[in-house]
Amino acid sequence: MMEAFCTTQRSAENEAEAGVPCLTSLDTARALLLSLATRKKGANFALATIDEYMEGRVMA
Repeated sequence: MMEAFCTTQRSAENEAEAGVPCLTSLDTARALLLSLATRKKGANFALATIDEYMEGRVMA
């Protein structure tokens, strides 16, 4: 198990150094795609921390 973690960690570091996004979950990939599509349409979207959303300071 530790070997798999080390391999994944090295891969993520290499991707970050090359400027390539390293997405480790499908929900993160979906959020990235939705934000890119929104940006491409020219629509506004909110960028906030989870705490800001949870406190109701950002309208989703």
